[in-house]
Amino acid sequence: MTATELTLWHELRGKGLGVSFRRQHPVSDFVLDFYAPEVRLAIEVDGPVHQGRRQQDQDRDATLAALGIRVLRIPNDDVTQGLPRVLDDVRSAIQHQDHDH
Repeated sequence: MTATELTLWHELRGKGLGVSFRRQHPVSDFVLDFYAPEVRLAIEVDGPVHQGRRQQDQDRDATLAALGIRVLRIPNDDVTQGLPRVLDDVRSAIQHQDHDH
């Protein structure tokens, strides 16, 4: 895991946000940065490597959506410069998933 992923993992682990997250979780041909199976939510931290991969990321997200998994993409800089906002976004995504099921 990258330093940014470790920062986010520190906040996600356990049930601090109300659901359990797994890190580096395999699904189909992919390894998800973080995954909460209870609400079928994947969180991907996008660093510089993703800048030239927009189409591949969109295709991956579409494949995961077809499997019933919602993907929340978070830029590296958001984690390092605005972690409270990122956590609010994650909470919102969890609540949205809870209402769908």
